[in-house]
Parts: sequence; C-alpha cells; structure tokens
Amino acid sequence: MPPDDSLDLFPSPGAPPIAPVDPRAPLADRMRPRNLDEVVGQELCIGLIHYLVDNYGPPGRVTDLVDSTEIWILPSMNPDGTALAQRYNAEGIDLNRNFPDHFVDPINTPEGRAVETGLMINWHAGRNVILSANYHGGELVVNYPLDGNEAGTSTFSPAPDPDHPVLHDIALTYSSTNLPMYTLKMVP
Repeated sequence: MPPDDSLDLFPSPGAPPIAPVDPRAPLADRMRPRNLDEVVGQELCIGLIHYLVDNYGPPGRVTDLVDSTEIWILPSMNPDGTALAQRYNAEGIDLNRNFPDHFVDPINTPEGRAVETGLMINWHAGRNVILSANYHGGELVVNYPLDGNEAGTSTFSPAPDPDHPVLHDIALTYSSTNLPMYTLKMVP
C-alpha cells in the first residue's frame, strides 16, 4: 500500500514516462463507484479508456480533448470490496459514506478516515479538478457536490456555493439523455 498521501501509477510497459503534474492545469477525473455492488461503473470506466485510446490520433473531438485536458480514470477505488464480494473495504468501512459532507462531517481531512478515502482527499487537494464523475448504480439520479441538506435526508437542497448553477446545468444536460431519469420527479 502506498503512503497515505500518494497514489502510485504504473504505466504499461513501453509507455512514455508520466510527466510531472502542473497543479494549476485544468483536470477532469473519473472514478468508479466506491462500492462493489455498483459494478457497472467499473465497466463504464474501462469502456471510456478503450474509447479514448481507440479514437485518439485523427483530428477531432477525442484527440483535442486528450491533448488539452489531463484526464484521470480510476476504475476501482475499492479493490478489497471487489475481492471480498462486498460493499465494504477490508476494514469493514463503507467508502461511499466515508468522505466529508458539508453538513454532517465538514472537516475535509484524511485523518480518521479509511486509507482509500485519505488517498483520494490528498490526491484531489494537489490538483485543480474542474470536473469529476462517480458512477452509482441502482438509482436514476444525478448527484453533485454539496447536494445534501442539514437534516441528512434525501431531500434536495441547493448547494451553498457559486458553482451551483453550473453543476445543475451539467446534471440536467446529462440526465436529459436518459428519459426515465429526466422525467423522474424526485426534487422540487
């Protein structure tokens, strides 16, 4: 296991070395759901990797995106859960509920959290992440940062930050391509 403040990356044999990261560079990352019982997200991440690799090279959208954006894809944040065929990591922690929450657990620090959670918090802290996606299965919803509420219930409350309109627009754009998700009225 790497130290709590790093993630080791292993490029494929013969691949060029990974260039140092400019922490100010715009960055998009995709990571899979933290839970084993949401395995579709892992397959989506692997499919996205294949799509980017297979379509890179000729002039066009994929090549422009890859050349202009640092993209990180983490197909599995919970390999212990996958190996054990359970939602929790090897220490019995539900990683999906182990991250800070601005109402319930507002301290944005890795201390006292699962190793996997601490690694992700530290990794994000050293980069200028402008867009991130987590895949969740089992529900037809789009969640985005700071979409909780003080009561800790599933009732929607707008995020208390200036990014709320942009995040709402991204969620609406995404959900509008899935008619059952788009027409499901769970929020006011």
